[in-house]
Amino acid sequence: MLSGWVDRRIDPCFVQRQEILSKAARCVCYIGTKGDDTCASGTAFFVSPTILITAGHVVPDQSVSVVAQLPGVQRTEFDVREFFENNSPEGVETFPCRVVPDKQNYFADITILDCSESNFRATEWFELEQVVLSHDLKVDVIGYPGEYTSSYLRDTQGVRIGRSELADVMELLPKCELTVTHGPVIRGGKMPTYRLSTIGGMSGAPVILNGKAVGISKVNLRCLNL
Repeated sequence: MLSGWVDRRIDPCFVQRQEILSKAARCVCYIGTKGDDTCASGTAFFVSPTILITAGHVVPDQSVSVVAQLPGVQRTEFDVREFFENNSPEGVETFPCRVVPDKQNYFADITILDCSESNFRATEWFELEQVVLSHDLKVDVIGYPGEYTSSYLRDTQGVRIGRSELADVMELLPKCELTVTHGPVIRGGKMPTYRLSTIGGMSGAPVILNGKAVGISKVNLRCLNL
């Protein structure tokens, strides 16, 4: 069962890397998507003042509309559907993104987003680094857990989820709150696998090593190298 996981998890020493992680967090966005009358959330990150990267299965093609909240927002406390309504909550700043259609690499499950048609320009963004992640190397993932439910956890984890277990998960991965998770690579190569806590909504989050983006999270204990 899940009860007690929060108390037993290993301290990843975030404080020692606070400056690096704080800068990284300012490059990460909560995004809302809309397609076929359905809305969902995900994570994206800036790699230039106007270019973001997210997971391909979060934004599969140009038929999906994408709106991003300002990077580094600690918590978003409203329904993602409000991104696409004219009466967005007061004080919530968002900007539209468009899918860059040229040479999309569907095999790599990466989508490039462009926000240059908006007035927003990022002042900080990730430097990308191509590196082969080796076994036991430790990485960070920074993203926004979605509005998951106990049914989602039951279906994905294959175990019974009660109130106490759900509370444990929500403490570890608070819904719609910018979250840092840390863990080791357990299998290297071009599509490495890592052991850390992720959940729906964190797809598209950057996989970070020494402050640089080295991959993109797929929220299935795998990452794709950039």
